[in-house]
Amino acid sequence: MLRQLINSLGLLHPVSKGYESFIELEEPFGYKPLKKGTLILLPGKNADELHFVGKGMFVLYRHNWKGEELIIDFFWENTFIMLPVDFYDGTANQQYYIRAIEKSELLSISKTKMDTIYGLFPEARIHADRIRSQISLRTIDHLLLLFLQKEERYREFIKEYPKIAPRLTEYYISGFLATCTKTLNRCKRELWGRKRTFIWLFCMTNGIVVVKDSLTTASLVIHLL
Repeated sequence: MLRQLINSLGLLHPVSKGYESFIELEEPFGYKPLKKGTLILLPGKNADELHFVGKGMFVLYRHNWKGEELIIDFFWENTFIMLPVDFYDGTANQQYYIRAIEKSELLSISKTKMDTIYGLFPEARIHADRIRSQISLRTIDHLLLLFLQKEERYREFIKEYPKIAPRLTEYYISGFLATCTKTLNRCKRELWGRKRTFIWLFCMTNGIVVVKDSLTTASLVIHLL
C-alpha cells in the first residue's frame, strides 16, 4: 500500500528518491483498517490528519436543519482525504462527517508530522498544496453541478464519476445530486432510453441493427435485407 501511496503522490509531483525511501523505511503514515460505517471525522474533532485511501470508499456530508444528510463529496482508492481549511488553519471541524461506506483501508498522517516532513523534503509541501487544490476544485464542481437541471445532473455525474457510480447506492447518488430517489430513477430511465435509441439509429446505417437493453442486458440482432 506504501507503493500505491508513492505512485499517487508522483502523479501530483515527482517524488525524490530520498522522500520515497523515507516513506518506505520510516513509515510516517499509519495504517488503519476500517469497517463499513466507521466515522473518521465528527463535528468538534480536529481535522488535523491527511488520509490516503488504499481501499474502499468514504463519503463527506453534513446535516441540514431537518437532520438529513447533505452529501458533499466522495473519496475512493488512490485519492486523499482532507478538510483543506481546517487542516491548514489547525481549527476544529464544526459541521462535517466523514464515513466509510465500504470496508476500507487508510494510510494517515498528522499535520504535525507533515510540518516536520516539509523541512526535510520540499516536494511534500507541493503534494499537500495540490491535494488541497484538487479537493477544493471538486467542491466547486459539485456546486456548479447543482445549478443544472435535475435531469442533467445525473448525466454529468456518471460522466465525471464513471468508476465509483456503480458502487454507490441510490441514497448516496440522490443525496449528492440534491434530488429524491424517484426523480433519480426517472432520470436513469430517460438516459438509458435515449442511449438505446442512439444504438438503434447508429447500427441501421451499417445494414445491421443491434438493440441492447441497458436495463435488462437483453439484446436483439436484426439483419436488414
